[in-house]
Amino acid sequence: MTPILPGSTNRWLTASDAATFQQVLLNLEAITPSGGANLEPAFLTARQWEPRLIILLTDGLPTQSTTVSLGRGVRQFERIQMFRAAERHVSPNIPMNILLFPMSGDPAALFWSLTLKTKSSLVSPSKNWPHGAEWK
Repeated sequence: MTPILPGSTNRWLTASDAATFQQVLLNLEAITPSGGANLEPAFLTARQWEPRLIILLTDGLPTQSTTVSLGRGVRQFERIQMFRAAERHVSPNIPMNILLFPMSGDPAALFWSLTLKTKSSLVSPSKNWPHGAEWK
């Protein structure tokens, strides 16, 4: 994992520091997502740091893992195994609110069960997202 602010590895950033907050926002805007997602190191780090709250934005199940061996390609069954491996690192004492933007028909129930475990919430756009979604 790479910190959003260079030089901030293993330390909390103060949200009340306007300059730091602005730099974090600029760095976030510059990120273009690419490659796969591995939730294991993120959940493990969060458990070690014990934040008051986690907000997870995701487009579905992970496609990479630290502990799950893959065959040829990444199949749905393996992605579920990767999710379960990552879920083992989640502390039930840290609320994890999830914004799920599903792209591949992944079972939202896995994320829903995670929010139930952490006594938090799941939000996902309409079923026809991202195509044809209209706000009225």
